[in-house]
Amino acid sequence: MVTSLAIWNLPIHAKVKSFVWRVCHGCLPTRFRLQTKGVQCPISYVLCDNNIENT
Repeated sequence: MVTSLAIWNLPIHAKVKSFVWRVCHGCLPTRFRLQTKGVQCPISYVLCDNNIENT
């Protein structure tokens, strides 16, 4: 696993660093994660209505 310090030292745009950090720490607000937090939303993909949307 990449350490947080290594992520922030990468020579890439800050938004990309933030996204990579969120993926590594499981902090993306996917529909699956939102439902586990009590948010009422459909759990399947919007376009194809297939499977579970997660990281």
